[in-house]
Amino acid sequence: MMAEIGYRDKREPLSPESQVDIWSPAKINPVLQILRKRPDGFHDLFLHLVPISLYDRLSFTPQTSGGVRFQSTGRPVMVEPEYNLAVRAVRAFEQATQQTVHLKLHLEKHIPDGAGLGGGSSDAAAVLRVLNHLHGNRLSASMLHMLAVGLGADVPFFLDPQPCEATGRGEALCPLPDYPCLPLVVLKPPFSSSTAEAYDNCQPLEESPPHPPDSPQALEAMLCNRFELTLRNRFPELEVLKSKLRSVGAIGASVSGSGSAVFGVFEDVDTRDDAATQLHQTVDAEVFSCRMLTGPDAQNLFDSGPSGE
Repeated sequence: MMAEIGYRDKREPLSPESQVDIWSPAKINPVLQILRKRPDGFHDLFLHLVPISLYDRLSFTPQTSGGVRFQSTGRPVMVEPEYNLAVRAVRAFEQATQQTVHLKLHLEKHIPDGAGLGGGSSDAAAVLRVLNHLHGNRLSASMLHMLAVGLGADVPFFLDPQPCEATGRGEALCPLPDYPCLPLVVLKPPFSSSTAEAYDNCQPLEESPPHPPDSPQALEAMLCNRFELTLRNRFPELEVLKSKLRSVGAIGASVSGSGSAVFGVFEDVDTRDDAATQLHQTVDAEVFSCRMLTGPDAQNLFDSGPSGE
């Protein structure tokens, strides 16, 4: 028996051996400002976070005993299971509820690690939501948010992914319902970027946040990522990839998060598809043809799975 969970699902918890499948999307950051370093060692940020149609898939099968049995297929997962964010989310839920979780958890990995696309954070948020559903919605939305913050700054965004403005460490979220959601090509070069190293080398700058974009042109004009200032010295290939995207029709290109993925924004699907075909033949990078997701887009994929491009 298989079931799929919706974002605001109110059904009764599933019985053992029922399976829940959930698709967890990646994200991009059209805007990433690093404003200042805080006394606690973190940085104050101003971000735009937008979910995109590149997904991991997680399958949950409740058990009556045996604890958590974790399996990962697809892309290699570079950490031991207990350090994987999906498993860490299970442990955070167990600690919060004082209840042992018995579960088969299968992660089908498609979102590249070390790319600034938030795949691990998305998986962790999916685990929190599904476990809460399976255990009778014991935790409130505010408690889930607290657990998410403890797992990572991007995790709260993925509890209900939709275009958002984020401040603080990135956990204080304000939805942007009128965001222009456009076709994308994402390029993942053969190297990865460490978030910790990116922050160690970053150069904060106090700057005014841009207004939310209301058109493709406004979005193109505001693309910025403060990490690029130092990333370009370590990884000059990123500038090459951005130039390649523009040369095949992207109206703008930027690095997502702390890298190493670069994305190009396109005005229409046909131009994006032609660009992806050319890039497959000309760049030393994985090429992902996808699109930015609105709130309803992201919620629907949990009800019925991802739709075609």
